[in-house]
Amino acid sequence: MLEDYNKIVPGSADRLLKMAEEQSAHRQYLEKRVINSDIFNSKLGILSALIISLVFFGLAVYLVKNNYPYPAAIVGSVNIGGLVWTFIYGSKSRRAERQNKQQNQQQSQPQQS
Repeated sequence: MLEDYNKIVPGSADRLLKMAEEQSAHRQYLEKRVINSDIFNSKLGILSALIISLVFFGLAVYLVKNNYPYPAAIVGSVNIGGLVWTFIYGSKSRRAERQNKQQNQQQSQPQQS
């Protein structure tokens, strides 16, 4: 097939292969950037959650030491509740993402008879 291209335009087969290789390298580069960005965003989210949790924990400790047990309990509960909610929501989101991916893969596979 590539020989036919060379008959029409000499050297076109090499140009087509080079173009396909460049496109493949470009796509791999973009995919790597997306993956690295996702990893960075994930780490940034974890770090942010840690900082926020430590601030809330510190505030709860401060309130307890200054004899404000009820506000301390509220702040501590909000802190723990937020962490639990985030964990549950994240788990559900990942599960839904996996299910969507499986459905898309099943739909994209050709029907075999």
